[in-house]
Amino acid sequence: LQSGNQFFFGDTTEDNKASSYMNDAAAVTKVFGRQNMGVILISNEFSDREEELCDDLRRFSFVKSVTNYALVTAAMEEDSVPAEIKGQFKGINYNRIIVVLDLPDEGGESFAAVEKIDALLEKSFGEDGDYMFLGTTKSIYEIRNYSLSDSMLISLLTLLFIVLILAATFRSAAVPLILGVVIQGAAWLNMSFPYLMGEPMSFIGYIIVNAIQMGATVDYGILLTDNYIAERRLYGKREAMRRAIKSSFSAMLISGSILTIVGFSLYFSKSIIVQILGVALGRGTLIALLCMLTVLPGALVLLDKFIMKTTWKGKKNMIEDRDDPIFSLDGQGTGKKRRRKSDV
Repeated sequence: LQSGNQFFFGDTTEDNKASSYMNDAAAVTKVFGRQNMGVILISNEFSDREEELCDDLRRFSFVKSVTNYALVTAAMEEDSVPAEIKGQFKGINYNRIIVVLDLPDEGGESFAAVEKIDALLEKSFGEDGDYMFLGTTKSIYEIRNYSLSDSMLISLLTLLFIVLILAATFRSAAVPLILGVVIQGAAWLNMSFPYLMGEPMSFIGYIIVNAIQMGATVDYGILLTDNYIAERRLYGKREAMRRAIKSSFSAMLISGSILTIVGFSLYFSKSIIVQILGVALGRGTLIALLCMLTVLPGALVLLDKFIMKTTWKGKKNMIEDRDDPIFSLDGQGTGKKRRRKSDV
């Protein structure tokens, strides 16, 4: 679910109308129309194809206007053109064409328009031609493509480093895998909400919230797991988990509650991005806390034998589980074997 999220990469999208800035911008657009400006730079060697390109650009329904040197100076003699005007359109190496799009800065239609303009430029000047298409929409389009392609690699590397750090901390193969699954699962669970609610998510906010949530979840997980393994020196798995939760609950609850409240309080900010980030942070912290108090304890107890076998000196430090009917407390919590009648 979280992989199906729709991200926005700029300050705002048309779906976000909550801020006063967006309301004002919508009012201006209603009166004057959109002014989404882009610039095409083509090498001077392609000057003879410039007019043909401008005509092709004007045929696109999303292009509001196309301005080049020939259009501006159509009614003027070449010698009478001011240097200031000529300098706006003709440089030493490139000619400039100004394109105004009747589209928002970002969105599905805007990105499709960028792809169509790119395809036209490639068709006109070749794949390796000396030209550039620049502007806010093109920049956001490229940021989106690079960010989405890199985000999975970043997530995998983050999880890998967390697992390696946990493996070194606990000297165990099982514990890092269990914690890694629960930590990543909590993060994915949190980020599935925007998809289910049909709300676009700021990509920068997504990265920030993921980083904070995973950091907090790791802390909670290490605290609970460390206490559990320590208690397993003296008690069976269920009793050890009960004591581990009891000793960890207060610290986890205080930390989690503060971060949750702070996150949700950001919803009252006037900035739509801060609102989205705050709600995601508060919700993510709450989910992480619940997972650490429910899913992780269940996983540790269920996989107790696996943990014992894959942890350095696990069999020596972790007693045999006293939930076995032939084991019971000897009065000092050492879990020594109780003699059977047959042994007597």
